[in-house]
Amino acid sequence: MAQIHIPEEEIGVAFSGGGIRSAALSSGVLRRLLHREVKFGYVSCVSGGNYTAAAYLDWKYRHERTDDPDWHKIFFEHIRSRAGYLCNWKNPLQGILESIILVFLVITVNLLIPCIIYSAGAIPSAYVIDYVLGAVMRKGFNCSDVPQTSKGQNTSVRHCTQQFEIGHPEVREQFYLFSCLFLAFLVSYLIKTIVPTKRRSIARYFKILSGLLLALTFFPWLIQQSTGMLPNWLNALIIFLSIFFWLGFPPLRGEVSLVLMVYFYAFVVKWRVYETSVLGIVYEEQLFYILLLISGFFLWLTPFVGMFSTTAVFVYYR
Repeated sequence: MAQIHIPEEEIGVAFSGGGIRSAALSSGVLRRLLHREVKFGYVSCVSGGNYTAAAYLDWKYRHERTDDPDWHKIFFEHIRSRAGYLCNWKNPLQGILESIILVFLVITVNLLIPCIIYSAGAIPSAYVIDYVLGAVMRKGFNCSDVPQTSKGQNTSVRHCTQQFEIGHPEVREQFYLFSCLFLAFLVSYLIKTIVPTKRRSIARYFKILSGLLLALTFFPWLIQQSTGMLPNWLNALIIFLSIFFWLGFPPLRGEVSLVLMVYFYAFVVKWRVYETSVLGIVYEEQLFYILLLISGFFLWLTPFVGMFSTTAVFVYYR
């Protein structure tokens, strides 16, 4: 059989996924290939295969993109010596320092950064909802503008009673609003499940849009009605249970995160639309616009924050 010569630039190595088992298998395959001096120009990897491939490429770039048996040996010894733990406890001080850094990274990447990214859109969303649909959402609540002294200046603050007048002649507009949004969500959902896959993107877009509008109008309206009936401990219990399920049941994290985000956004929208106190924070126009500017700044920072979280974890594992 004639031998086929393939240039090394056209040879690629693929490492499949499978967690730590894939990483162990990939490291063995990589070591054997390097031992046989097989040259390859491409590396493809997913999931667990990333552990080996990313570490190898990182070391290779440290050595001017060249392979050498000397650093290969050190590289694989380094992998083997650090395979069983996250922190180097052979040196107690280094172990303590790495543990502190690891805990900080876990809290920052998994808690602080998502909270900043997802909560940054609450104030702008409340502004848009109030501007477009606020007048309809206030129907039936007997809202009136009352003068209030704030920082030496007379300002007009909206006061909305919590008692909802079901017999209000314009309440039907709220019914039409919620009904139309619910029907739009339901129809979009049904279309998304029926139409071919290539045409689902438009239906999915309308489903998300109508669902968000329904959640950010109906729930603030409902909370405004039930504020006097729901004690603070019940609100705290809802948040506690959501966090409990988020931490204890990883498969439900997507759904729980959505519930927490909608719950938080609903209170912010209520704070803006009805200009009432939420969690002891009294609504002030100046405060709202300051928070709006801060939210815009954080939204602008969102791509950079995401890059920071990825880079921070990568630097730690180096």
